[in-house]
Amino acid sequence: MPLPDPQSALLSTFIRTFITASHILHHHAVLDAYGHLSFRHPSNTSTFFMSRNTAPATVSSPEDVIEYRVSDASPIDPSAPQGYAERHIHSEIYKRHPSVTAAVHSHSEAVVPFTVSGVPLRPVYHMAGFLPADGAPVFEIGEHYGEAEEEARDMLVKNERLGAVLAREFDGGVAVVLMRGQGFTVVAEEEGGMQEVVLRAVYTQKNAAIQSSAVMLRSAYEGAGGGWRAGEVRYLDEEECKGATDVTRWSAQRPWKLWVREVEASGLYVNSSADKHSGFAASKSTKPTSCPFAHDEVMLSDVSMLDSELVKPALSLLTAVQAVRSGSPRALHQVDDEADHAPVFAFGEVA
Repeated sequence: MPLPDPQSALLSTFIRTFITASHILHHHAVLDAYGHLSFRHPSNTSTFFMSRNTAPATVSSPEDVIEYRVSDASPIDPSAPQGYAERHIHSEIYKRHPSVTAAVHSHSEAVVPFTVSGVPLRPVYHMAGFLPADGAPVFEIGEHYGEAEEEARDMLVKNERLGAVLAREFDGGVAVVLMRGQGFTVVAEEEGGMQEVVLRAVYTQKNAAIQSSAVMLRSAYEGAGGGWRAGEVRYLDEEECKGATDVTRWSAQRPWKLWVREVEASGLYVNSSADKHSGFAASKSTKPTSCPFAHDEVMLSDVSMLDSELVKPALSLLTAVQAVRSGSPRALHQVDDEADHAPVFAFGEVA
């Protein structure tokens, strides 16, 4: 059986991770029937990928994934299935912020109250240190509707102009932007990719729930005659945010591997994503596989750019592991040699 070229194999691994990440986001109720995940092409920064117009939990194969141009959010394949109306959220973020490699747009019910109440969403615990210490910015779409009567005022970011205005909110390294009456969008940069953006989306929602509980508890205590003795709700300051973010990145593989196992074992989700370019048969089982691209073995899912010096040895290692699977002579020695030079990525892509 002919082996795939390393770039196709790497893209196949990204797509596998994308499908799993979509399932994780649904499993945690960050996405339901609505909302979406995207990732930038690992070797062609002018394109990005999203699923077709379907509920994220039902994404199951590479045929469900569409490649789009960053320039205008148009599909590379003119016969591609219908995509999401709000893909301009993603295209304009990728256009304005070259370092961003993944994004999630969510309608989380835990977060929406912070988009309409004037109460800032601030980090209240260490897993949400990526949130701005003084509160996540809120995108007010009502200020940016066009004058044309045909532009529906439906709260959706459905064109380049609105997407570009939203993308500006991420200037200065902002990771999370709330959207009035909609939810939030969160991004991750090169070193984190899809794994980090999933973690940020999950913990943005958890932080919102914890902050709401803390504010209500504080109000109830005061109303019951506790006065101000309890003090104000305490938030992380900027230094605490930085330290917490560093620690979370260091330990990010722990929740990621747990979440992968949870969706694999649930019975609801299907990931038959051994891409036709990979040369390996698709797995139709929800159980962990022995394929060398499985999450706990060779995990190159979020390597940033194929032409970087970091990625070259990783691709060599991937090729070597493929050779082992094919029964190539001296393949084991090749793996040993390449492993000595393979980079260790912050999010465990080579596990």
